Amino acid sequence: MSGAPRFGEYRISAPRFRWVCVLFAAGMVSVVVQTAADTGLTVPVKGLTDLATAAAVTLVLVWARRSATITSRDCITVRRLVRVARIAWPDIQDIRVETNPAAVASADAPKGLVAVYDSGGHRTTLPHLSQANLAAQGLSLRAEVEHLRSAWMQLRGEQWVPEPAAISKIAERARYTFSPWMAGLLWATAAELLAILLTVIGLVSGADSRPRPVSFLFSPGLILILPLAVYVITSVATVIVRRRRR
Repeated sequence: MSGAPRFGEYRISAPRFRWVCVLFAAGMVSVVVQTAADTGLTVPVKGLTDLATAAAVTLVLVWARRSATITSRDCITVRRLVRVARIAWPDIQDIRVETNPAAVASADAPKGLVAVYDSGGHRTTLPHLSQANLAAQGLSLRAEVEHLRSAWMQLRGEQWVPEPAAISKIAERARYTFSPWMAGLLWATAAELLAILLTVIGLVSGADSRPRPVSFLFSPGLILILPLAVYVITSVATVIVRRRRR
């Protein structure tokens, strides 16, 4: 695609943001109802659980609204919740569409994500550059990526050359569908679903009123602790295994 580079911003579409609000609000209400019905929890523990849930939901909604991908003549700016990263066009080694690992766990997740690799081989995903989000704005993922690649090729400069170390890291990344942190996130999501199921079973069967530690396996507190533990263990184990395979 030729022509002058086109610059702009990519943000979450209004329909998707409304969907996110409804989804996480329903989840928060579910947790509040479960903790209120759990007679085995003290009032302070119930309050802390509800507060933590409300804080998590608020952070997700703020991230969804604040995050953006912004292109200019100098760089690609990636804005997230608390961090802003700027990647200069000459520092980019590749811009590519990759399979979204989260699509394995959810049919509503974007099938593909756009990733940028810099001269150090570091990978940065571009927020809200997905077919589902762009379609709601009348745009095409393929066309927008072509615009990005065209701008990169025009603005990276005549002195640009591929960095062998970065290319090697990009090839290694392509070997695996999931990064260690994404693998941890997927297993943590499965653990959270399991924790929710156990909590519901505990409320229905009364298992949450049994003596500890059995009662803890069926309490709402497991929803917060189990996913975090699974995420840390899985991510670290994946990193170790992949380094040994090099």
